Amino acid sequence: RFLREHDLGMFAGPVDTYLGRRIDRDLPRSSEPNACLGEVASLQRVGGDSRLGWRLSGWAWDARRRALPSRLLISGRTGEIVGIGAPLERSLRPTASLGERERLRWTGYARGPESEDGMRVWVLLDGDSVCPIPGTRAAAEAGD
Repeated sequence: RFLREHDLGMFAGPVDTYLGRRIDRDLPRSSEPNACLGEVASLQRVGGDSRLGWRLSGWAWDARRRALPSRLLISGRTGEIVGIGAPLERSLRPTASLGERERLRWTGYARGPESEDGMRVWVLLDGDSVCPIPGTRAAAEAGD
């Protein structure tokens, strides 16, 4: 709450308006196959009693723009957006390539206590559409 109130961190600004919205109902999936690439490399419980939420990290690539995504969304089992992710290196040059995966890293946080099986990670594309990160449940459901 402090970070949002003082316009600090990844939950500050207009991106927090995505929290509580639903994938498919409020944010359509991209119809382009392989629009996004990446993976979730780590998923850990966070919080004092380990039930407050999750920290996720991995790498991501917006293949359509050939760029590091500016924002990732994390949804729970019902499709409700419960978290947000952002790139670790915001100064990445526009000509970065997939070969530089260590520079395409992101970290995100989601509220819990939902099981990790229900977590899905999405790249937020221009125009308020999304595409799933391969390897997450969302990608499997989309047939990626």
